[in-house]
Amino acid sequence: MFTGSKLRRSTAVIGGALALALVGLVPGTPASAGSTPATGRFDRLIGVGDGETWGVSGSAVDLDTPTSPVTVTTTVDGVVIATTVASGVRDDVAARYPSVGAAHGFDIAIKIPAAAGAHTVCVSGTNTDGSGATSLFGCKIGHSAGVAAPTATTTATTPTTTAATVPAAPANRPATGTFDRLFGSSVAHTWTMTGWAVDLDTPSTAVVVNVSVDGVFVNTMTASESRSDVAARYPFVGAAHGYTITMPMPAAGRHIVCVSAVDTSTKTGSLLGCRQGTSS
Repeated sequence: MFTGSKLRRSTAVIGGALALALVGLVPGTPASAGSTPATGRFDRLIGVGDGETWGVSGSAVDLDTPTSPVTVTTTVDGVVIATTVASGVRDDVAARYPSVGAAHGFDIAIKIPAAAGAHTVCVSGTNTDGSGATSLFGCKIGHSAGVAAPTATTTATTPTTTAATVPAAPANRPATGTFDRLFGSSVAHTWTMTGWAVDLDTPSTAVVVNVSVDGVFVNTMTASESRSDVAARYPFVGAAHGYTITMPMPAAGRHIVCVSAVDTSTKTGSLLGCRQGTSS
């Protein structure tokens, strides 16, 4: 957490093979004095076999009150979708924190959004001390194909034809990159975000980078600054893939800042990361 130029970073989570853009967690309030914030993990966001559901799983525990299950809240694009308590069996939690036991897991089923495109799913936990303090466990991006319109069913028999075999197109790789830093200036009253982004399928095209705060889009730019570390990692793409974005600080309080990169072909977003900061 920072006041002015000091920042408290939250863990950045990048959705793997699923895909999404960012979230709007309610900032919440700091934990009470002497209280440890709830801790946990957002492990997986997976599609369920029915094609209409995403599964959200992870673990959460309040180390100050280990026998009390933590309330876990799931948001999609900043809207609360589900609330549950983390009381499922997680042997890995018991192994890491022997004094708390295993009953701290959660598995939540949520409906896939009807709107086609990328959506940001975030999970947070609420302290059990009654303060209402929340901790962001992570965000992941998932794609919805949208709700298809009903189609009429016919029973007419059609002739059987043999279609020519068409080679499958090469799989598109989502834009990739990092959200390296979020730092503030108390003098200019601004926040600055740095990182890099590249589309490995079109390395000569600068990727568009979008910024959201608490789930609301606030800024965009192209990642075209020099980053020698990117050129070293991907020699064939060159160095012109960095970004530095400066924007006014939001209203006083704790906020979640997320950065996503837009694929140059599919125009879908890949979450590069989220960080948490406090403005005064």
